[in-house]
Amino acid sequence: MIHVVGNSVLDLPLRYAPQWSNDTADAWTTQNVHFLQNPVDGVLGGCGAATAYVLGKLGDSISLNTQLGHDPFGQVIRTWLDDAHVDVVGSSAEHTAVNIIPLGEDGSRRSLYYTGSKIDWDQSCDVACNIFFASGYGLVDASDISDLMQVFQHMQAQGRKVVFDPGPWFMMRSDEKAMHQAWAYVDTLVGTREELNTWAQVDDVSVLCYYLRDLGPQCVVVKEGAEGASFCGGDGLMGHVTTDRVHQAYTVGAGDTFNAGLLHGFSKGDDLKQTVQFAVALATKAVQSGRGALGAFD
Repeated sequence: MIHVVGNSVLDLPLRYAPQWSNDTADAWTTQNVHFLQNPVDGVLGGCGAATAYVLGKLGDSISLNTQLGHDPFGQVIRTWLDDAHVDVVGSSAEHTAVNIIPLGEDGSRRSLYYTGSKIDWDQSCDVACNIFFASGYGLVDASDISDLMQVFQHMQAQGRKVVFDPGPWFMMRSDEKAMHQAWAYVDTLVGTREELNTWAQVDDVSVLCYYLRDLGPQCVVVKEGAEGASFCGGDGLMGHVTTDRVHQAYTVGAGDTFNAGLLHGFSKGDDLKQTVQFAVALATKAVQSGRGALGAFD
């Protein structure tokens, strides 16, 4: 049983969207309307929902603590999660988070993000699981890391494996001392190289891995985008997994899919290298599909 706590978002990518115009009018005019050449497809986003969906599709037993509204956006996400047999245990929200993402032809992106409601970390304490995974999201503030640390402590006391991806949000808003205290109760720390380097500011990824591991986690996994991923285990073993570069890629959801692959490997009892290899391959499929986590099995 894997328990995931994180947000749920309906992503709306606008492919090859033109630059925003400053022209506005209380009417339909040729100056204030942009015609899109590609359809607008809803994509499952959120560090919680996307990861839980992929795990469910992989056949794992999944529960998810998240905030979902009963609005049309929430109903769409619930349909996807039901299809993956994800058990949603979080409280209902008034409105679901939505992220509108204009994409350039070169893969660059902008974002108009309604972040939804805050997650109650404590609701995860009563959920039975073998692996507990938490990730940062757009509404975390300085107090969240202290609250989450108590959940980490509870999970470890119950003999559960704790995996944590702070994302960019905790990095921007948390006190360094509090973050290091929380890592003492984390089995595996995972994040992008840019995000994790906030705490080390070193050029060499192997130095980064060892530095972070010495702060508390038994294992550190660094996501490096098109370069693959690096890892460092509790035994000091350092490794790197490469992948094929996808040009003009839609990369939203790649990190969440990677996290799902990592958790799936842990649940099977694979060694760290095998687990990271599977996670990289799965994330690459999601990028190749252009549909994020929903396309990981295309």
